[in-house]
Amino acid sequence: MKQTADIVIYNGTIYTVDKKESIVEAVAVKGDRILATGSTEDILSLANEETKKVDLQGNFMIPGLNDSHAHPFFLAMDIDNVDLIPAKNISEIQNLLRERSQMIPEGEWVVSRMAWHETQLVENRFPTREELDEACPNHPVCLQRGGHMKVCNSMALELAGITEDVKDPIGGHFGRNKQGKLNGILADAASAIVDRVIPKNMGPGFAQAMKRVSAQLNQFGVTTTAEMGSLVPIHMVHENNFKTITSLYQANEFHARMAAMIYAVDYDMAKWAVEFGTTFEKNDHFKFQGIKLIQDGGVETANLIDAYEVLEDIQPVEDFHGISFWTEERKDEFRKIMDLCTEHQLMLQIHTYGDKSAQYNIDMFAEQGEKADIGKLNWTICHLPLCNEEQLEKLKKYDICVSIQHQPYLLGLNLRRYWGTERGDTKNAEYRKLMDFGIRMGAGTDYPIGPVNPFPCIEFLVDRKIIDGSVLGAQSRISIEEAIYLWTQGSANIEGWGEMIGSIEPGKKADFTVLDQNLLTIPVENIHKTTVLQTWYDGQCVYEK
Repeated sequence: MKQTADIVIYNGTIYTVDKKESIVEAVAVKGDRILATGSTEDILSLANEETKKVDLQGNFMIPGLNDSHAHPFFLAMDIDNVDLIPAKNISEIQNLLRERSQMIPEGEWVVSRMAWHETQLVENRFPTREELDEACPNHPVCLQRGGHMKVCNSMALELAGITEDVKDPIGGHFGRNKQGKLNGILADAASAIVDRVIPKNMGPGFAQAMKRVSAQLNQFGVTTTAEMGSLVPIHMVHENNFKTITSLYQANEFHARMAAMIYAVDYDMAKWAVEFGTTFEKNDHFKFQGIKLIQDGGVETANLIDAYEVLEDIQPVEDFHGISFWTEERKDEFRKIMDLCTEHQLMLQIHTYGDKSAQYNIDMFAEQGEKADIGKLNWTICHLPLCNEEQLEKLKKYDICVSIQHQPYLLGLNLRRYWGTERGDTKNAEYRKLMDFGIRMGAGTDYPIGPVNPFPCIEFLVDRKIIDGSVLGAQSRISIEEAIYLWTQGSANIEGWGEMIGSIEPGKKADFTVLDQNLLTIPVENIHKTTVLQTWYDGQCVYEK
């Protein structure tokens, strides 16, 4: 007997992302699942007088977008911080900080959002500690730039207990000026020292912030997000985050699926994370997926085989190769974490930026792949801008996944400066090669390190243009169809949800994104201008412009 649809969405151009890359006109929904796809005439025949009918008016619809590398908990903590994106020079940054300081009592923290970059400034550099002191002499200031770099004023350094005689921690670096004095720049593990003293948004305020995160995701068509760890190795923060998000799902107040990782700095933290995370029952909305590790830094501190370029006032250290958290001496501890994840059938992901890090991490994963099916667990290398043929072979052999983003869009100028033309351009982020090799991949933004909006990311994958309009690694362009796949089915596969979401096919969840332009036919340079008209999650329209 023919089933009747609860909802019929018709009269559209619907790119299903199924294996045939089918385009249909209409979709029928029953409950939270897709009942059928096909022509408008055929799908309308599944409706009765009680069926809700939605006319797409010819607009373009794709599966709900899936950000496979992001930090929603970080975004909630970051959402009310100072937005530096409008700043074009250091004076404007000072003004934005000064404005915020005038709104709060003396002694309270002034913290920036993560999504900005020094290359947007005419000075093309970080502000100095002294420039931040000038803007806010009576407030501790911390400029977060991405997830690996911070710049602090003198009061912030003092509150964190950082003095001139401080030594670089393992996996971290304190910036200094020509005179050897701290300049306020903190990289990776050095920046974590400041993290510990910045007040955290927890309790009811955090829950409200997470609702705003949900609204932002839906505004940009995102119906599934990874949670790649809050990068704060404090148990109570993770406990607060997990308990808050599960309560929001129970109240139907968060409208995007989440595959959550917990960041660990050592085996003890990983062991606690597994014990804690596995107490949460997996369901169609939320699951604890595994452990996130970090091997090195970003552009400025990635662990490279050949030394960095020497740049006066920016990177003056000769024979600098970056930093590494997981050294040769820590391999046995790394092995214990791999065994822990294998034992509990959990994913392991590791941040990998430099080519020396890629060598270490892929070799370690391959070692585990000899005794366990890590492909089944979707073990993943994050970012991977540098990868040679031997490493590609190992990724393929052990079915190791790779999650990619569009960081070169903002970081491309620094990649060329710090790494040189070959590593920083022509052989950087070779996504075409990864696709051709058949490596399982998903895509994401890494928000709030970058903006939540996925469409600039999709555009970069297709045209490879960076912030100044130049092209980085033109030979690594992929097609728009491939980019959409990575943002839907590819990401779902990495998360272990590929049978449930990722394409518009009968039996899958009714997660859709309706757009104002057809991504398959518009000029590539217009992709970033795309506006989401509707977002559907579990058969509910959760956003409408």
